[in-house]
Amino acid sequence: MQVGEARVYAEALFDYAKKAGKLDEAAKSMAVLVEIADKTPSFVPYFSNPTVSGSDKKRVVASLLLSPDFFAAWAEATAYYGALGSLRAIDERFGELLDGERGVERVTVYSASPLKEEEKESLLTALGGKSRFRLHCKVDPSLIGGYRLYVDGRLIDRSLKGRVEAIASSLRGKEGI
Repeated sequence: MQVGEARVYAEALFDYAKKAGKLDEAAKSMAVLVEIADKTPSFVPYFSNPTVSGSDKKRVVASLLLSPDFFAAWAEATAYYGALGSLRAIDERFGELLDGERGVERVTVYSASPLKEEEKESLLTALGGKSRFRLHCKVDPSLIGGYRLYVDGRLIDRSLKGRVEAIASSLRGKEGI
């Protein structure tokens, strides 16, 4: 499935949940479904498999989600049309929309190793608080140390790799290289 298709499913869920006044309920249900996918290694391969019928996929989702509500109906339809294999992309887009609705700005943090909770707290405090920002942490070992933040389309580079690149660039400029 293409990223654009995943966006369509996420936006459909968001639009319906918003109109129905059920954004919180949809977010909780999405978290449950993502947790199931995380704990089930065969989840994505099963729902991505074109040889499994849409009806079978729908039946499996129905057995996973016990409540017969709008989210279950959305999940069953999404499974039927083969889109649940892209649950991560759907969840990411749904989260972006939800954050935007709530006035929360997303900050992507790349670090050389996974950030500890206290490091995340420190970054949030430096940015202006937890209620205004949500960190999305990704590991990039090539940074060697430190981190890179992407905030509101801007890059804040506090990585060792960035410092080395800046020094090298400065030296090239001074030496005419």
